[in-house]
Amino acid sequence: MAPEAFVELFRDALYLILIMVCAIVIPGLIVGLIVAIFQAATSINEQTLSFLPRLIATLVA
Repeated sequence: MAPEAFVELFRDALYLILIMVCAIVIPGLIVGLIVAIFQAATSINEQTLSFLPRLIATLVA
């Protein structure tokens, strides 16, 4: 296998992994940001309120 072919295959594999991880992580980040803004606006400091919606969004994704 030529080094160029190996580098191209490795680059494509890393890009595919990045896309797959982003499809799972980004919804959880967005939900976490919305919950954090809600908690800051209402002064609610409950840990499970932050964790449960992110968990559900990650499982759905």
